[in-house]
Amino acid sequence: PNKAQVYGTSPDINDLIKVTLYNAYSQAVDSVLTEVNLEQQWSAQFAPQPASMNGERYIIVAESVMSDAKAELNNVLFGDVFICSGQSNMQFTVDSAFNASEELSAANNYPYIRLLSVAETSSSFPRYEVISLKQEWSVASSASVGGGNWSYFSAVCWFFGKNLFDELQVPLGLIGTNYGGTPVRDWMSADAKLNCPNETSLLEPDAFEPYRFDELSVDK
Repeated sequence: PNKAQVYGTSPDINDLIKVTLYNAYSQAVDSVLTEVNLEQQWSAQFAPQPASMNGERYIIVAESVMSDAKAELNNVLFGDVFICSGQSNMQFTVDSAFNASEELSAANNYPYIRLLSVAETSSSFPRYEVISLKQEWSVASSASVGGGNWSYFSAVCWFFGKNLFDELQVPLGLIGTNYGGTPVRDWMSADAKLNCPNETSLLEPDAFEPYRFDELSVDK
């Protein structure tokens, strides 16, 4: 995989953040020193690492040089990450797919695939962080793939990732960020809308009323 970027926030502008990558034996593999910017954000890039297909599990530790603030990520893999975004066709879940029970059971055989599901929210400006999540980063399993009809996980995204993993044998991160019933304009930035002469909802992210999935009935 290419260089891995790690980022975070801190209330202390100009604070120095030491970001260290450890292997499963607590040995430091890489370490980067970075500074908190005026937006109270920091980022660091690790050198490229081989795909984690031989049982490797890493730990990432970010700690302030000027205080005792510290954050830690465990069970980290290196591989490829894909964003699966769209409307209802992408939001359609594995729970509602053909042979759902069989597919959900098979998901337990893919611990090298990790899943993240973003909740349906909107904003009139770009955000550094998502507003809320349906599902935090999780190891693929029948539970994390089968979160319920129209909840998580996206069928298109899961079958894409599953088939790709079978072919490439590389750890995958799949991010599902879907909002059924949304018009194209609600996926556009305010700057992009300014170039559309007929666009009248530049700052009205909640102007649409997408249909509610809990009012639909889907037969398996």
